[in-house]
Amino acid sequence: MQMRQEGKYTTYIYADELRKLYEELDPIAMDNVEGYWSHLIEDYETGL
Repeated sequence: MQMRQEGKYTTYIYADELRKLYEELDPIAMDNVEGYWSHLIEDYETGL
């Protein structure tokens, strides 16, 4: 919410923060480039 108020909100920034969080929670799942979580974040990064 704070990012939206400051005008810094973009899907790429959101995806970057989300990737960092997921890598902390389950780094093995994020290493699998064909996995669900990797594809989900990739969609945010590309704006799909």
